[in-house]
Amino acid sequence: MVRSLKCASLALVLTAAPMALSPAQAQDKIEGQPAAAAPAAAETLDPQAIAALEKMGASLRKLERFSVVSDGAMESVFANGQKLDTAVRTTYSVELPGRIAVDFQTDNSHSRLYYNGKAVTLVGMNNHKYVRFPASGTVGEMFNRAEDDYGITLPLRELFLWGSPLSDAEQPRAGFKVGDSIVDGVSVEHFAFRQSEMDWEIWLEKSERAFPRKLVITRTDVPHQPRFTAYFTWDTTREIEPAAFEWAPTADYQLIDYGTAAATGTPAPKAVR
Repeated sequence: MVRSLKCASLALVLTAAPMALSPAQAQDKIEGQPAAAAPAAAETLDPQAIAALEKMGASLRKLERFSVVSDGAMESVFANGQKLDTAVRTTYSVELPGRIAVDFQTDNSHSRLYYNGKAVTLVGMNNHKYVRFPASGTVGEMFNRAEDDYGITLPLRELFLWGSPLSDAEQPRAGFKVGDSIVDGVSVEHFAFRQSEMDWEIWLEKSERAFPRKLVITRTDVPHQPRFTAYFTWDTTREIEPAAFEWAPTADYQLIDYGTAAATGTPAPKAVR
């Protein structure tokens, strides 16, 4: 398949969270006293932390129909080290096993993805261009097909695949429970993890369903360690109309065809690339 087919605005790699101060350091900061150097902690992976992630993954895979909105901020870093935040909103509408719609907006881009169990359509809402390619199987299988064959990485992909055979996520080399907290009025458990190129934190509902409520990721493989932060709002009761997973172009949208449109029954006009 052609790897050149990419949707940059959907290829959001969530790799962005500075290590939290220890309680003693935090108290020193509050009191205005210099914090004593903390001894280096051994990197260990607490079974309780991994069990929490597995519980989250299992809870998400049990859902049959849901929507979730992720409101976040992604840091970008100038050559002089100054950081700027870009607002990021991702809205998922999902009907398992095989239908999903994703709306992805930043300060300067707006894209949508539609998957109806037969084909994937990527739409640039600002430039009025779209791509369509055949796909089948579950939402998780579509995620992998989109990435492997077309180089498209969907935002928050791993949240929905964690713990499943379809997940290829790197396992954390270290992780622990930070403590209990509250996010948007919801009681949560706060966990921190470390991988080869990122540190990340997640706040999971303190309930049987253990849905993620907040995510912070810090890139550790680049200077200045930019971070990504997201807050999640879940709706597992709203009915989702079948039309939500379909999209038909109007006359002002142009199909960009890489030889995939014909397999979906879509006319393939000459594309401007």
